[in-house]
Amino acid sequence: MHLRWNSRQNRSVFPFFQKYPEWIEFPAGLWHGYKMERILPHTSQCLEMAGKYIWWKSPELALRDKRHFLASIMTYATMKDTLWMEENFSRNDLIDVLKNPPVGVFTARAWHFWHYRLGLADNENDIPEMPRRAWQMHRG
Repeated sequence: MHLRWNSRQNRSVFPFFQKYPEWIEFPAGLWHGYKMERILPHTSQCLEMAGKYIWWKSPELALRDKRHFLASIMTYATMKDTLWMEENFSRNDLIDVLKNPPVGVFTARAWHFWHYRLGLADNENDIPEMPRRAWQMHRG
């Protein structure tokens, strides 16, 4: 089943699009199967956070990968910015980042903190290993 976008019909059905109308204009479309694409709205707060925590990319490019954006905030943000993130993104968004983490972003401290903060762990044994890059050696 493919979802078709009719902005006049669906704008009132999805309150999110009333808050972020710029999502409607993306040429690639908003839907991929039943899930939304990982592109974030280009609000001034999102652009500011992207520039602050993913400084090596343009803010617009950084907002294309929601998991990497949130993982960077979860790892490096100040308490003020962390509270902004928790107010603007759902608990499920943050859990999704921990279940499908980008490799090489989290520090051990942040990895443990967020598993406890989101109630995914009661003790050290409940916390999965951090994601790691796998290097293959070619023997010729």
